[in-house]
Amino acid sequence: MRNVVLCLSFLGTAFHGWQKQKNAETVSETLEKAIGTVTGEKTSVKGCGRTDSGVHALNYYCNFTLSSRISCEGLKNALNAVLPETVSVKKAAVADDGFHARFSAVSKEYRYRIYRGAVKDPFSVGRALWYKYPLDLEKLNAAAAVYAGEHDFSAFEASGSSVKDKIRTVYESEFYEDGDFIVYRVKGNGFLYNMVRIMVGTALKYNEGKMSIDDIKALFETGDRSAAGKTVAGYGLYLYDVYYGEELF
Repeated sequence: MRNVVLCLSFLGTAFHGWQKQKNAETVSETLEKAIGTVTGEKTSVKGCGRTDSGVHALNYYCNFTLSSRISCEGLKNALNAVLPETVSVKKAAVADDGFHARFSAVSKEYRYRIYRGAVKDPFSVGRALWYKYPLDLEKLNAAAAVYAGEHDFSAFEASGSSVKDKIRTVYESEFYEDGDFIVYRVKGNGFLYNMVRIMVGTALKYNEGKMSIDDIKALFETGDRSAAGKTVAGYGLYLYDVYYGEELF
């Protein structure tokens, strides 16, 4: 049995997230069906993390065991031939037996795209948040700077999570301009349920003058989710990359 690792990209608007669900199309289920079609084997794919409904991925990693001797290049090409256009296998390789797409990850990077045009853009629908108010990049980065470092991010977690340890370390946190878009880039050792979306929502709340920098800092002490910003739409969020302590491809 080989431990096969794939790097995928997918358009999240076509799916109800990564994790398999009843009566809902998900990326993992779609991939497992494709693997079965190509190899004739039933396998369980382990992902690098959960993604919510509508969230996209530029580089999503997963692994699974396979007895078929099909080459990695052949597997990549065969899967791309049967997968829907909304999912692409970018790379395939054989990893060490101990590799796990989630637990072997060292850090992750997300990006959130905000469209700031005065008129709605049909081509960014489902791929970026349309924000109709003025955006002050300096203020947004002041909020982003507060997130950097090791903190208790309880106030930035949506309900429904069973994770007990809320301490996370954010290595890089910044907003930058990209044409008609403002993009939030964040890299950390891990993220809570909806954490990035709430971080963006809180920065926008500060941008609107509805809270202060001290209010944001206080969230790490109080853990009060109701005092933070709203959870912005999932379709603006992209898993940009996952970093491991070894070369995979």
